[in-house]
Amino acid sequence: MIEYFIGKRDIPQVKDIVLLLNKKKERLSHNDFSEPYREYKECEKNFDEILEVAKKQNDEVLANSQYVVRKYFLLFCNLCIYFELLKEKRYKSSWDKLQDCIDLAKMVGSYIEMENRLEIPKVLHLLSSYETLYPYTVFTSSEYIISKSHCSICGQSMLSLSCQHIKGKLYWGEVAVEVIDEIKTFQAIALVSHPEDKRCVIELPDDNRTEVEKFKKIDQFLELNQMKL
Repeated sequence: MIEYFIGKRDIPQVKDIVLLLNKKKERLSHNDFSEPYREYKECEKNFDEILEVAKKQNDEVLANSQYVVRKYFLLFCNLCIYFELLKEKRYKSSWDKLQDCIDLAKMVGSYIEMENRLEIPKVLHLLSSYETLYPYTVFTSSEYIISKSHCSICGQSMLSLSCQHIKGKLYWGEVAVEVIDEIKTFQAIALVSHPEDKRCVIELPDDNRTEVEKFKKIDQFLELNQMKL
């Protein structure tokens, strides 16, 4: 996906995006975390224009690749925010942003062939290493019954034959997702150690450690290592 997009540099908007993306990555590599969305905002309109070009040229691969590159670009923007939070020792606040980065990296990687994933595996390995330094080990996971939902693209139920879209697949620059319209009932809230979403953290009541003690590992790690990809 990313290689296909880069190969379209004869399109002015693509060329501009590639240049600004490289600029973003260069700043990040030099620990410049300021204005995390600066480069992205400069070319955000270009992504929309490329989508229109793709539709006019009947090029669905280009439409889908602009979506993947957009998320790839946003990954580096979010990494800047995450590293800035670490730099400021705002470790508790950094947890959710770390999860945002991991989610973006996994999502981008899922749309790229294994041999063309560039630095995505390296980024995921680094973020997973950071994750182990946090004190969080218990999370909540909700169980509920969905009574009504629809496909984000066609509006039909994804369980019906009238919906031809596969959940998670890209169609003309849009991901097919199941939109929940109605929840029949909540069955339970479970305490788990490996949920799909780790943002719902449970802090145990008998944990009397101070914030400094809780984040001692990550603090020591950052003192010994520079924050570089």
